[in-house]
Amino acid sequence: MENRKVFSVKVEDGREGRDGKPSVGPVYRNLLAKQGYPPPDPEMSTTWTLFSSSVEKYPGNRMLGWRKFVDGKVGPYIWKTYKEVYDEVLHVGSALRASGVEPGCRVGIYGANCPQWIMAMEACGAHSLVCVPLYDTLGSGAVNFIIDHAEVDFVFVQDIKVKELLNPNCKSTQQLKAIVCFTSLAEEDNAKASQMGIKTYSWTEFLHMGKENPWEISPPQPFSICAPLSSEVEEFLRVTCCAFVVQGYGLTETCGACTIGFPDEMCFVGAVGSPAVYNDLRLEEVSDMGYDPLGNPPCGEICVKGKTIFSEYYKNPELTRESFEDGWFHTGDIGQMLPNGIFKVIDRKKNLIKLSQGEYVALEYLENVYGVTPIIDDVWVYGNSFKSMLVAVVVLHEENAKKWAELNGYTVSLSELCSLSKLQNYVLSELKSTADKNKMRGFEYIKGVILEARAFDMERDLVTATLKKKRNNLLKYYQAEIDALYHNLTTKK
Repeated sequence: MENRKVFSVKVEDGREGRDGKPSVGPVYRNLLAKQGYPPPDPEMSTTWTLFSSSVEKYPGNRMLGWRKFVDGKVGPYIWKTYKEVYDEVLHVGSALRASGVEPGCRVGIYGANCPQWIMAMEACGAHSLVCVPLYDTLGSGAVNFIIDHAEVDFVFVQDIKVKELLNPNCKSTQQLKAIVCFTSLAEEDNAKASQMGIKTYSWTEFLHMGKENPWEISPPQPFSICAPLSSEVEEFLRVTCCAFVVQGYGLTETCGACTIGFPDEMCFVGAVGSPAVYNDLRLEEVSDMGYDPLGNPPCGEICVKGKTIFSEYYKNPELTRESFEDGWFHTGDIGQMLPNGIFKVIDRKKNLIKLSQGEYVALEYLENVYGVTPIIDDVWVYGNSFKSMLVAVVVLHEENAKKWAELNGYTVSLSELCSLSKLQNYVLSELKSTADKNKMRGFEYIKGVILEARAFDMERDLVTATLKKKRNNLLKYYQAEIDALYHNLTTKK
């Protein structure tokens, strides 16, 4: 019999469901944790100790690099060493404390990735401050929600994002005490912030304040909480990049990866690895989708337990209760356990519907597949148990839609293009092409579309702060058009 490497260990047997409870699969753990979780490294107990120990070991190594535009062209990389970054972080942290920010306060960071972003984050770690990212890809509606919900009163911001932060619609900005720009603020932005009672600082001014007012660091004490890549792409990267490429799996709620692959094992291609050292994993039955953790192959919802799992959703005890059962966090992702002890992510549990003919449809999966269609910028797929077919609201990709219009002799606005039956038919044909390429089943094909020029946004309450679709709100918003579309489709049949 062929010896097969095994990459996780079973520490508890699975059990059949009873009394209305689902079946659960065996509990698996990292090979290093067979007899229990090993003691953590005492020198690596927080993000601050991780950073500061790296500075001690590699003070002269390059840490943060960026490129400047010179005469309209990208120049060479400019670098700061670990020690240079560390010194700047200490100045930023001192300036925060000199400004009245106390341990436990929430500090927002709003902008694209850059050295200042990282240094602001590390400064928060040095003084037990809560770093709150304000999503750079979202509009003022999301920023307004995050500032209010997290009770942020101090923000670091990229220069091009200052106007969005000071937008009158971003009402929560009025609660801010100070703003620090990654570079410097324009005079009009300084004046506007001053009128709102908000202090403003350029990055240079803030560093100078920190140098003049040094403050002892007060890092946090250690505590116990802290879309798969296609196999073709992963294998290509492993072969061509001359570097280790591994996949892992994790969520915000698991504070990073709860599974991780091995860099020198090709059997991990297409999978997300084995359990991380401080996590237990098991699969739970999802009968409606036909996933059985005691079947062959074992499949079910991925549930995680261990030292890295979050404690609660901030200000949302109801969602916290829904997500945990007997200490197990339910991820909403469907996994498959392979014979060699590694996991694959194969589906999503949530947003599953049954069509009138009894077929189940995973809406998020279809949206991910159809979303690669070039004419599409975003798509919301809709169906219900009283209909036999799916329809969709399609947000047009502006550039590609305008190219289509030019080729077809139309010189109207994007919103006017949305009403053209010729474009609707073209979008349907492109969706069909995508479905054909992905070998979808007949009931997964989109049969009718509503074209939309405007992205799904928070202003209309159609998405969350992290751009997840609010399906009930989308249905309310487009209900009349969906009813009309189904009527027309039924009449044609």
